[in-house]
Amino acid sequence: MATTDPHHTLVRHAALVHRALERMLERAIEVASGGTLAEEPLRAGVRDVVVAIRAHHLQEDDVLLPELARRGVDGAWARVRTDHERLATALADVERAPLAQLADRLRDLDRLLRDHVAHEESLLDEAGWRSILSADEARALGKALSAHAREHLVPAARQLPLMLYNLDEAERAEFTAPMPGFVARGLVPYAFRMSWRPLRPFFTHPPPRILSRGQR
Repeated sequence: MATTDPHHTLVRHAALVHRALERMLERAIEVASGGTLAEEPLRAGVRDVVVAIRAHHLQEDDVLLPELARRGVDGAWARVRTDHERLATALADVERAPLAQLADRLRDLDRLLRDHVAHEESLLDEAGWRSILSADEARALGKALSAHAREHLVPAARQLPLMLYNLDEAERAEFTAPMPGFVARGLVPYAFRMSWRPLRPFFTHPPPRILSRGQR
């Protein structure tokens, strides 16, 4: 049974987002290296990956870090701000890379992101959250983070599937547990399908194909 403890939820949600970001970037590297996808869909998929990573870091800059600063506990997070600056440069490098250099720029980004995530997760500890936030405050922070994500992960018809299909089945169930059921079971797999179908090469855990009148 999924826990409803808000401190645990803060930690687990961040971890699931991190896993999805790492995997979608890993897939982007494989696709860019493989030469099996035409340039236009390749660059479109990479742009969506860039949006996802950039939105996550903006969420921390706009919501999480200011909240920690207000509580006077942001000292340990100083490196996170520096990491975000380095990652912003790496993301821009990916966006303007010539096709022949795209895979290498994605690998550079991947190294920075994995190091950043490892450091950040060393700071995201349930006990630490309990020491600075009450249950109601942790719940409110989680809602603020979710609202920011909805605002910046656009278009949702591409960004939400990109996140969900880079989680395995158990992780996806945990991630979508707070969402209305129709989102995970209706909108994403069916209503959004035409939007995200070109992103399938960027999914680590793609959904089953639907075969109907030659459409997939």
